[in-house]
Amino acid sequence: KERQRKAWIDAGNNIEDFQLHLTGSDLRLATLMGAYLWRANLAGANLSEANLSMAHFDGADLTEANFSRSNLSIADLRKATLTAANLTEANLKHANLREADLSKAYLNKANLSRAYLERTNLYRADLTGANLIEAYLEGANLTGANLTKADFDGANFCGADLREANFCRSNIIFAKIKNTIITQSQWDELSRLYISEFMAGFIVKELED
Repeated sequence: KERQRKAWIDAGNNIEDFQLHLTGSDLRLATLMGAYLWRANLAGANLSEANLSMAHFDGADLTEANFSRSNLSIADLRKATLTAANLTEANLKHANLREADLSKAYLNKANLSRAYLERTNLYRADLTGANLIEAYLEGANLTGANLTKADFDGANFCGADLREANFCRSNIIFAKIKNTIITQSQWDELSRLYISEFMAGFIVKELED
């Protein structure tokens, strides 16, 4: 990192514009607790089973990176790009993912309990079997997401967009629902399972072609 920073400065560039490049790096099993990797380019990197607790990835490019079974608890991933990243069985408890791009990411059986996901893009993300107990999902985009068997006990969906998301065998009965957007077909399906007081928090709105 220091070599890249020095070369950047020596070339007459502004230090504020510096970006660490670790594209495609093999960092399996690495211990990077509390590491400062903000705005770094780790696209395609392998960080599986790494200890990244409390690490700073805010604004980083983590496109298609492999974080499977890694520890990202309390990590800062605000506004990070995690498009199509592999976070299968990753520990993201208490992680800050506000406004991050997790579109088409793999979060199967990930632990996102009490994670901060406000205004996060989870378009077509796979959250099969994920733990999102008491997660903060206000204003999140979950259109087309796979939520099969996910646990949303106590999660906050206020203002979230859940259109065309798959709720099959997911637990949302104790989730906070207010101005939460779903389609008519989802309404018809959920209204057969939940009481009218619960359904009153949803807004029906179709996706535009």
